[in-house]
Amino acid sequence: HIMPDYELYPKMDYSLGFTTRGCIRKCPFCFVPKKEGLIKEVADIYEFWNPKHKRIVFLDNNATAKPEHLKKILGQVRKENLICEFNQGLDLRILTEDIAEEIKKTKLSELWFAWDNKITESLIKKGVELLAKIGIKSFRFYVLVGFDSAIEEDLYRFNMIKVWNKKYGLNIRPYCMRFKTVRDKKNKDN
Repeated sequence: HIMPDYELYPKMDYSLGFTTRGCIRKCPFCFVPKKEGLIKEVADIYEFWNPKHKRIVFLDNNATAKPEHLKKILGQVRKENLICEFNQGLDLRILTEDIAEEIKKTKLSELWFAWDNKITESLIKKGVELLAKIGIKSFRFYVLVGFDSAIEEDLYRFNMIKVWNKKYGLNIRPYCMRFKTVRDKKNKDN
């Protein structure tokens, strides 16, 4: 709850902070629930936003899991005419139409979601269809690879993103999130 000293970074042209900590998920590849516990509200933008900055980056791990708080934060962003980014991603599996509408009304530098495994495909597809329906055409996916999945399963998700781009007229850009460095068989012990 201390305002960051942005003067330490004079070239930094954006504010940075958390409005929530923790997560509702207990994904086996993620340390957030162990470190931060269940999701809780911790701040609004005024605790870390420098009014000199027109851009704000949120480090929240799963802000979608606190929908009323997220609406409040997005409202503050719009009130101050800021551009924002949730760089840890929002949870597309629990995105509702009213939250999607709030996101659509907000200026974003990037909109991030995650697709961690093939098992969640139906929920991810439903979220993609919702975004397409309300007119959010461009966003990004963190695509986790190398965790409890074969390369074919990982590639399947990248290919589905291509399919959805074409089918719904979207611009979904995947970002490959490697769980571990991929090594060939010759160097597997290194």
